[in-house]
Amino acid sequence: MSPLDAILLGTGLLDQYLFTGLSGGVRVDLPRDLTVYTNLGQSKRTGDARGSLNKTFGITFRNIARFGVRADLRYTQFNSGFGQGWYQMASVSKQFHDRLRLDVQTGAQSFRSPTTNDNRGMWTSTTLDWFLGSHYVMNTGATLYRGEVQNYDQVFLSLGYRY
Repeated sequence: MSPLDAILLGTGLLDQYLFTGLSGGVRVDLPRDLTVYTNLGQSKRTGDARGSLNKTFGITFRNIARFGVRADLRYTQFNSGFGQGWYQMASVSKQFHDRLRLDVQTGAQSFRSPTTNDNRGMWTSTTLDWFLGSHYVMNTGATLYRGEVQNYDQVFLSLGYRY
């Protein structure tokens, strides 16, 4: 088998050899616990009809009303050979000492592709992380997704070990 065997193209294993592009971003921490950020990237893979352009813009409030609550608002737009679309998301999180963290996200998305109908959707997700000592973490959460193509509710509970 040659190093660039065509069978491997669909696996993504050769993307590192066939991908060209440029990406850059800026993040600025402003006074009053405010951060603004943006990222812009353009890329093209061998065989793509056109290149990909991805844009992200966001603002983070690091300590709302001095209560230790963090909020992030983000908008991302993408345009590539396989489809185009956008998503917008808002998240709020709170860390309670070193033991507990609560995160709530909500957002909306739109995706259009030659292989699927216009897929719009909205989601809300919540996660609770409980740090048990220095090595164990338990997390639980739920996601509700409502879209044109898919509708689902997901609940999870996991126990993990941190090295």
